[in-house]
Amino acid sequence: MSFCFLAAFACTKASEDQVYTKQEETIDRFIAGLITPCDTLSMVEDGGTTVLRVDKVSNDGDQELHDTITVTYYGGTTRVTIQQGRGDALLKRGKVSFYYGGYDFSSGSLQPGSLFATNRQELAGAAGMDCVFTDPVSFSLSDAKIVDGLKRGLVGVRPGEECVILFSGKYGFGSHPVGTIPPRTPLAYRVWVETVDN
Repeated sequence: MSFCFLAAFACTKASEDQVYTKQEETIDRFIAGLITPCDTLSMVEDGGTTVLRVDKVSNDGDQELHDTITVTYYGGTTRVTIQQGRGDALLKRGKVSFYYGGYDFSSGSLQPGSLFATNRQELAGAAGMDCVFTDPVSFSLSDAKIVDGLKRGLVGVRPGEECVILFSGKYGFGSHPVGTIPPRTPLAYRVWVETVDN
C-alpha cells in the first residue's frame, strides 16, 4: 500500500514540476517579446542575481530615442524594470510601499481581464473592478504573509521604479486556490514603488 502511495506522490510531484516549467517558459517568451533585433544586450551576474540590460533604440522622425529596461532574475522570479528608480535599493529585510496590479499570468500577458487585485483606480476601471483601497501598500519583506514570488521580486527595487514581477505558481499560491486564482497559477505584479526603508 505504501509503495502505491509513494508512486502516486512521485507522479503528482513530477507533473507539478512540468506545470511550473511550462509557466517559466511562458515568462521567458514574454521577456523575449520585449527584445527587438535593434536592441543592445548586456548581462551581469552578481551573487545569485542575474541582470539583463536591454538598451532600446527607436527612431521618432529625425530623432533617435534611447530607453533602457532591465530584466532581473532572482530566486525563481523575473523583474522587468520599465522605469528606473533612484536611491537605496530594497534589501531582503527592508520595508517598501508601492501601488500594484496583480495578474493571473496564465495567458502570458497582462490583460485587464486577468487582473485580480489592485490599488490603482485606472487599472481597476479598465478591468471593470471597484478599487476599494487606493493608498500604497506598505510592508516589510520579512513579513511571512507576503506571496513568496512578490517578496523575492521586490528585492533590489528603488523609489520611483516601475516594474513587472513575474513568477510561476511555485512561488505564488502553490497548490492552494486563493479567491478567483486557481491552484498553481503563474502570477505577475505590475508595481510602482513609492518608498524604500532599509
